[in-house]
Amino acid sequence: MSKYYDDDGTILPEGERLLSEIQNPAPLTPLSDSASHRRDQIADLIVERFRESLPSNYVARTGGPFYIRLFRALALQLADFQIIAELSTDDASWSLTRPDFIYQMFGWSVFPRAGQDGKPAPQVGSDVDLRDFLRRMILILLEGAKKDSIERGAGLLSELGVDIVEKAEHLSKETSAWGLANQYEFEVNMVALKDAAASEVGGHWHRIRVDGSGSGRTHGTYSEDGSETPHYHLVEDWVVQPYRDGQQVEHGHAARQGFPSDPFTLKGNVDLILAALKPAHTVYSYRHLFVEMFEGVFADESLVEMAPYYYQDLRRNWRGARSITGLGNTSEGDRGILVDPLRDFLEVPYAAPLEIKDGLNAGRYTVRGVYGLVSDSDPVARTYTTSPSGISGSAVVVDGEIMDPAVDLSAVSANEYITFHEGPNKGSYRVAAVLGTGGGPPGAAPGPASRIRVAKSRLRLFPRMAHIVEGQAYEVEMDRLGMAEPVQAQEDVSNQFLI
Repeated sequence: MSKYYDDDGTILPEGERLLSEIQNPAPLTPLSDSASHRRDQIADLIVERFRESLPSNYVARTGGPFYIRLFRALALQLADFQIIAELSTDDASWSLTRPDFIYQMFGWSVFPRAGQDGKPAPQVGSDVDLRDFLRRMILILLEGAKKDSIERGAGLLSELGVDIVEKAEHLSKETSAWGLANQYEFEVNMVALKDAAASEVGGHWHRIRVDGSGSGRTHGTYSEDGSETPHYHLVEDWVVQPYRDGQQVEHGHAARQGFPSDPFTLKGNVDLILAALKPAHTVYSYRHLFVEMFEGVFADESLVEMAPYYYQDLRRNWRGARSITGLGNTSEGDRGILVDPLRDFLEVPYAAPLEIKDGLNAGRYTVRGVYGLVSDSDPVARTYTTSPSGISGSAVVVDGEIMDPAVDLSAVSANEYITFHEGPNKGSYRVAAVLGTGGGPPGAAPGPASRIRVAKSRLRLFPRMAHIVEGQAYEVEMDRLGMAEPVQAQEDVSNQFLI
């Protein structure tokens, strides 16, 4: 059976793997040889000053007379007061504050009046641990009452992971049982996945911190003789992942679930930490989270059947487009948008490569989206004109469609452009279709019609263009599987003609 030893050589009960309870070596009353020497030195100075103030006929240079012995006793007491005053100046330093004053100097900034007037204080094992805990609490408190900082604060005194669930994020879900009354409520889940113990005898172990989805990592490397090289393991889906060292030797761990060694003390500590960190209007409920984990229940095999559409395309001569070229402008409102009203980019695939040939923005880009209007919804009627038909009016935008019930928009020509003079869609767009029962292609719609759709002439590029440039030459590649490239040839046929 494994045995665990404390610093003084005593054997700890099985399972107690906590760090040693090292106390701060700065007691309230100094007892060291240097402190005694300092006390005698101050007392001697006080007695010497007393001798100098007496008349010469009363001065005795020996310690025998009664009045000298009496005054030296008073001098020793005065020396104690001076030493206490000297030590109190060191209490303002974080690392030198004596344990008796740690709460008065620093702890009350986080837990006001803790330990007095019946107010509880967090139960921390040793003075060294208390200093580190209060230091980290002050740093977290300065970050503000955020979810991440509260999660880290709740886990300072536990070997368990902490996952805080904000109920407000689930109010709009159909399967959620929480309503508007729960918008300021949170759940503090202490994830019960604890330590990761090595399978071999005499190995090492780690502590685990994971969130509610079972993702996280191990913290600390502990062994019986302290010879294990520090390292950590990733935790994914509640399973501790293997670690491979520099010699390419791989090892794993088996994690276990369980309550902490003292769950009631932990709950009291977490309640005090939450009261110090959380906003006043929020309500936190505390619980331990256990997860059912099944391994080796069944074996599965995945099978994927693919039928690429381009297999048949490779067997014939496809005369598709290799690329689209033109002159595009950088959108003034968003330098990540390339605009070319003369083109329709509807068939441009996602992640298609695009090259700007010249200008300040010359370089390679990747298409991240194809768009028509800037805003697909604008309920305010905006003034517009079309060219070359010269139609004008005020139109709204609903679900990407331009609507003007007062005007017959079927009169647009085959190469018509509509220009908004105001609003979020300010700019020119190419008309792609006339909509409605009287709709059809531009220039051939029977009419009447009050709705039109514009062409997708806007490309979202990555990375963003650095400058706003007009008329920059570009080329965007299409799907090239099976598509032929145009070949230009010149031939002299003058010998086939008679002059």
